[in-house]
Amino acid sequence: MVEKSGGGRGYTKSAQGAYVPPNNIEAEQSTLGSMLIEKRAIIKACKIVGPGDFYRETHQWIFDAILSLVGRGFPVDLVTIQEELKNVAAPDGRSRFDAIGVMYLTALFEVTPSAANVEHYARIVQGKSILRQLVAMSLEVIGMARGEVEDVGEVVRQAHDAILSVRMGRVDDRGPKTMRVIVEQVYAEIEAAGESDAGFLTGLETGWPELDALVGGYQPDDYGIICGDRGSGKSWTAQWSILHCALKVKKGVYHVSQEMRNVRVGRRALATASGVPSQRFRTGRLSQDHWDNVNAGVGQLYTDLWMVDDRPSLKPSEILQGVIDYKRWLEDQGEQLGLIVVDYLQLCKAERDYREKRDAISSISGALREMAADLLVPTLALSQLTRSALRNRSNKRPIPSDLAESGDIESDASLILAPFRPAFYERHENPDLVGTRGDNDVDDVEMLILKSRDGDQGIYFRTKFDPRIGRYESVQSADDPGSTAF
Repeated sequence: MVEKSGGGRGYTKSAQGAYVPPNNIEAEQSTLGSMLIEKRAIIKACKIVGPGDFYRETHQWIFDAILSLVGRGFPVDLVTIQEELKNVAAPDGRSRFDAIGVMYLTALFEVTPSAANVEHYARIVQGKSILRQLVAMSLEVIGMARGEVEDVGEVVRQAHDAILSVRMGRVDDRGPKTMRVIVEQVYAEIEAAGESDAGFLTGLETGWPELDALVGGYQPDDYGIICGDRGSGKSWTAQWSILHCALKVKKGVYHVSQEMRNVRVGRRALATASGVPSQRFRTGRLSQDHWDNVNAGVGQLYTDLWMVDDRPSLKPSEILQGVIDYKRWLEDQGEQLGLIVVDYLQLCKAERDYREKRDAISSISGALREMAADLLVPTLALSQLTRSALRNRSNKRPIPSDLAESGDIESDASLILAPFRPAFYERHENPDLVGTRGDNDVDDVEMLILKSRDGDQGIYFRTKFDPRIGRYESVQSADDPGSTAF
């Protein structure tokens, strides 16, 4: 009664010489047998596989029947599963029970070595399911490539999306879950945060202790927006988090820089790391102290944990491919990807042409949000503010509707930050102030939280910023962030 099947890579040759998709019938039988033997095994298996992961259709029916019984609060055993299968018709008109047979159901109990190993069996089933999907997608890609191809780039994008849809669907633990499962995960996160030295920190450190205290750091699936007027310091602000992630947290950063070439990004980074204004790099007028600081800064930045992609007009799919390649490389080196930064949103290119700029930006923003959710890597996108909106009011503090061609940016984002520097606008409105800064002058900054999915919008913390070297200085302790409403 127990059947054996191929467990090798790709297609497996059957006894008749035909090729069948990857599968492992024994693992499917053992998974189902475990679920019939022990209730806890049902929960464990459902975290890993779904009905569609089973190669044999009759196994899909049995899995469905088990879920149906559990969902209605009924016990799962040989008697109840038979009755459940009798109530559903098979394609040939018989009941599913008649199509399967009582002997086969009984054999599932006998073939299962131990219900304690259900997760191992389920992962084998899952792996074979992934391989079958990859085979199917590969055949689809071959079909596309053999046809009449007018746009090679579009075929490559579709092929990449097809393969990625298989990979992303199985890497994380997303999908419908009961609150029983969800609240256990939430409790575990709270418990881990309480035991951690960081205390309140549940995500990636942002570089500002005050912001960490308010939002718990950048969360794994965060899609954040850093917005500001032109020249107000958006890129400097993003760089502060990049430096913190790569140099302090020691996690990789994929930095898409479409406004600045990589050398200029490096010049800015060195200014921040060394404390020497980047203007001096171009003139070469450095004292010995400057050279010592520059050498120390170069030593800090001599890292592969910061990848700068300065290709212009990138599509979200091209960004995603670059991120995945870098993520895979980091993992091969035993490192992790911690942050993705896109500078800036309005310079990206949509996957297709749109009549309205607003619709194009919305599509780009939505794609970046999905990337953050799929990869479970915090993603920050920089966005311009509409200057006309700021000019028409005396209070220059940004609000969400100031986002340029905002489209769905505001609704997509889980976090929107806006560094507000009053001195920046004072200098723009009063030309006499331009060029009057002293070497040690720093600007007061209100880091506005325009949106937070956890409900912390409408507050800000105070910090200081030196625009010559791009450094932020804390003015409060992490234990007392001094948040204020605005």
